[in-house]
Amino acid sequence: MVLFDLREKLVNMNAGSFTGAAYLQPLGEPSPTLSVANDGGIKTVQVTKRAIREDGVSILIYSLAKDIGLQAGDRLTITGRVAAGAPADNWGIVLRRGSLDWKQLAQQIAPQGLFSLTYLLEDTDLDTVIWIHTNHWGENPPTMDFCIDSILITRWQEKRTKADTRTQIYSLTTDARIQESEDGAIMTLGDSAYLQQSGNASISIAKGEKGNVLYISNRVNDWDGLDVRLNPMGLEPGNKYRLNITGHMDGIAPQGTLIMLQGVPVYSWEGCQRVDENNAFSLNHFLSQTELEAWTAIRITTNRIGANISFFVDSIEFGF
Repeated sequence: MVLFDLREKLVNMNAGSFTGAAYLQPLGEPSPTLSVANDGGIKTVQVTKRAIREDGVSILIYSLAKDIGLQAGDRLTITGRVAAGAPADNWGIVLRRGSLDWKQLAQQIAPQGLFSLTYLLEDTDLDTVIWIHTNHWGENPPTMDFCIDSILITRWQEKRTKADTRTQIYSLTTDARIQESEDGAIMTLGDSAYLQQSGNASISIAKGEKGNVLYISNRVNDWDGLDVRLNPMGLEPGNKYRLNITGHMDGIAPQGTLIMLQGVPVYSWEGCQRVDENNAFSLNHFLSQTELEAWTAIRITTNRIGANISFFVDSIEFGF
């Protein structure tokens, strides 16, 4: 069932200034500018005069929730196009919950031309706004124009939830391939169905107080780390899953080092924790329904400042 369709709203708007401020507004001050363009008979919302990457569009979810009765689980889908001049890589177009905590909801990496973003609304979204703008981790900020061709909000009329009755899904302490390995053994792809190295990282076995732990070394880049793979876990939509990880750094981390979880392949940073003063860390994350749908793995890694430091993963618990 379609609850909201931007295309229907654009039909009655003339080319020129955008007049749908009750549900869509420019994000940024004093830029950017929103305007309606007629592109081959199809109307679109152009976003121009962007000065910084955070300039973009605000979707007034709270207004739509009041007017059309949005609910948690309704799907927000946004499609559009990126103008010429976008960097070739090291950037993305993102959805963010409208706050300064950088809660990223969805991201498409470096689209060249068309982009599409989708997200399942949560209860906490219904009294907020959602931002559409760009992000980057390279040298060239992506401040090119883009346009929004479609915003759809839809609802499944029947709930599609199958209860997951397992008491535990994965634990490092019961991973036989890891626990039966000798101290110092190098973990290779296939040793565990649930774990694999990312980037150049070397994963070796080390003895811990309560069994074998993992030592992540040979790190050069901020994406060198350990991936907890979700695909083999048989996760069911509609259930709430939680990942808990504890560990410690090998030595003193450079000032400003953050260790974190990253959702792959959208590279959403979750649970960032400073480890330059206290080298122990504890990372926790509940998967949202969109993350459960879109993520293939959860990466344990650092920001760029700590890209060269090694660390131990002492425990991994995935369950409820």
